Amino acid sequence: MKLTDKFKLTDSERDQRLGFLRLGRDDFRLLAGLRQDIGKQIPAIVAEFYDELFKFSEPRRQFADKKKLEHVQAAQRDYLLSLFAGEPDDAYIEQRLKIGEIHERIGVPLKWYIGSMGWFFARLVAALPGPARTPETAVALNKVMNLDLQLALESYASLSSRLKAMDQRIKDTATALNAVLDQDK
Repeated sequence: MKLTDKFKLTDSERDQRLGFLRLGRDDFRLLAGLRQDIGKQIPAIVAEFYDELFKFSEPRRQFADKKKLEHVQAAQRDYLLSLFAGEPDDAYIEQRLKIGEIHERIGVPLKWYIGSMGWFFARLVAALPGPARTPETAVALNKVMNLDLQLALESYASLSSRLKAMDQRIKDTATALNAVLDQDK
């Protein structure tokens, strides 16, 4: 089942979210026009991010495996470039929901995920070419990243709740089994 179906993210729901954020075609067009210029900056931004992130022991431990780190860095570069890709379609929305589930599944605490969004926002704005570094561009980028954060956190929280419920069922089952075993003694 597609995550967009699971979360009932119909065209109407997507339009409502975009409307609430006042995120429209002009915003997407503005950002898409910067894709080539910002794309040249993204590898350095991602490298700088991981240098900064690895000043902290928790993320260093999480990404100790070099192949895993390379995969995550490539995904991060792709994600940042996709912010400048134009209007979101179903595949875009589906990918954002998957991002939330992946971050929850691999155990990225929300403090690092949410903090990274703010960090990337600031660096992307700073990397915009001079004439494009305007309040309108920053606001458009903020709105797109806000949409992404909403979607990712929605799926993150849903998966987290399901995992906690499964964990509780396992504990309940173990308790029941132990009770049966204790009766047989």
